[in-house]
Amino acid sequence: MKRLKDEITAKNEQIDLLEKKIYNSFIASDKTEQSGALQTVAELMAQLNEKSFELEVTIVNTLLIFAKISLPQTERLR
Repeated sequence: MKRLKDEITAKNEQIDLLEKKIYNSFIASDKTEQSGALQTVAELMAQLNEKSFELEVTIVNTLLIFAKISLPQTERLR
């Protein structure tokens, strides 16, 4: 369980970092860099979506494990 909680925390931190990178790329860009900034933002958004999906999968797996642990011993054997 601790490993799963640590994994969820790590993925949340990765998502936060990607969101900060997206924000900072807008702040740092000027009009001459607009097209490059848009490309960077698109790449960062793709990474953010991927990390968000990974986090959702991890959460679902954790919920399934909790559900299985919560079942009485006789039901787990079926």
